[in-house]
Amino acid sequence: QHFDPRIGFKYYFENGFDLRAAMYANFAAAGMNQMYRSFVSGSSYTATNPALRPQTNVGREAGADLKSTWGEINFTVFSNQMRRYIDFAALCTTAADCNNYIANTGLLQNTVTRVNQYVNAGDATLTGAELMGSWNTPAKMFVLSSGVTAVKAYLTNTYHPTADPTGIQLGQVPRWTENGGVVEYHA
Repeated sequence: QHFDPRIGFKYYFENGFDLRAAMYANFAAAGMNQMYRSFVSGSSYTATNPALRPQTNVGREAGADLKSTWGEINFTVFSNQMRRYIDFAALCTTAADCNNYIANTGLLQNTVTRVNQYVNAGDATLTGAELMGSWNTPAKMFVLSSGVTAVKAYLTNTYHPTADPTGIQLGQVPRWTENGGVVEYHA
């Protein structure tokens, strides 16, 4: 059991403009594959890590929404502080160094040139902003949508020597994300 408190508010103005904010805490447990499934891909071996601990998060966000007959625009800024961030780290990158990690796995010595493992890399900060919009087509047959998200995500400290360095964008989190879509209109 884990306590995940959340609190939020939204203020509705009469002209279709809304303000919102939220604070929350949550966690993500490590996956079964991250903890117990090893596998080989080419000369790379991914080792299990049954000692992974859940990553926890404290987040804050604020935003505004503008709704009209033509569509909707949403803007959100957010900040998340994660403890025990789970990241994919290289334990070794040469056959000689990797021989120690593959002992008792059934793999032949000097055949693996990289061993990876999911680790609790350290504490991380993820901050950013998101702008989303949707527009009704004139004949109201379709809704067009588009959005862009910018995220600065980095370790503030590290528990693991081969994890991402501190202060550098995390490899698993894209700096920019864009999206778009078309949905059939339903009144």
